[in-house]
Formats: sequence, C-alpha cells, structure tokens
Amino acid sequence: MIGRGREDKLSITRQCEIFDLNRSGIYYKPVPLSEIMGMPKAAVLPVPV
Repeated sequence: MIGRGREDKLSITRQCEIFDLNRSGIYYKPVPLSEIMGMPKAAVLPVPV
C-alpha cells in the first residue's frame, strides 16, 4: 500500500517508482456511477463527425 503520512521514509514518488505505478493513479478518485448516469447524454456521447 502506498503510504501518504509524514512517518513514511520514502516519498510517494519513490514508492511509485518501486511498485512501477503512475503517481496520477495514487491521487485518482473515481466518480460514482450515479453521478455519471445523471449527466445529460450530450456530455457522455461522442460528437458525431
């Protein structure tokens, strides 16, 4: 598990390097499906070309 507290000896950057992870994935918070389903279809569907 990636640690985020001050007691961690390795920075998040170094921990991600060791585990071969992208740092963006550590901070990512998924959007609940209920929020996505409530969006208008124009916001979800791609624009026709």
